[in-house]
Amino acid sequence: MYPVPGQYHLADISTRTYRIEKASFPVDVTAAALIEPYKLQLDKTMIDVISINEEELVKGKPSSTLTNWFTDILLDETQNYYNGLIHFAIQNYGGIRVPFLAKGNVTVGSVYELMPFDNIMYIVVMKGDKILYSQGGDNMDMFKDAEITNTGIFIRI
Repeated sequence: MYPVPGQYHLADISTRTYRIEKASFPVDVTAAALIEPYKLQLDKTMIDVISINEEELVKGKPSSTLTNWFTDILLDETQNYYNGLIHFAIQNYGGIRVPFLAKGNVTVGSVYELMPFDNIMYIVVMKGDKILYSQGGDNMDMFKDAEITNTGIFIRI
């Protein structure tokens, strides 16, 4: 097989996580003074302990302790808002932004590190025979004609 001029393919991917520590950069005193009152107020909330991990939870594919833990939380919390039975939950692997969650206290701040963006849970009602399953998890053709509105996602099957 010969390469086609102007076309490329991905041969390999490797990733690393770099944690940036406060001590790595000099402090801008003016900026620090400006945000200090807001930081103090925010810090009071971010240190609240909301759970305790008995072991370190690690992110991995296709399944891992961290992704399973987080998906279980989605399932349990969503069930609190829905009267019917929810059979399973799905979450976006790429949406989890840390490689692990340490053993010990889980704080509000560590959850924001885990998923730092505004996230929304949707409940999709479907017949069992219409749920597509693929071992790799990439078979999402069923959503190609989905209509997303401010009240949820509607799929025509």
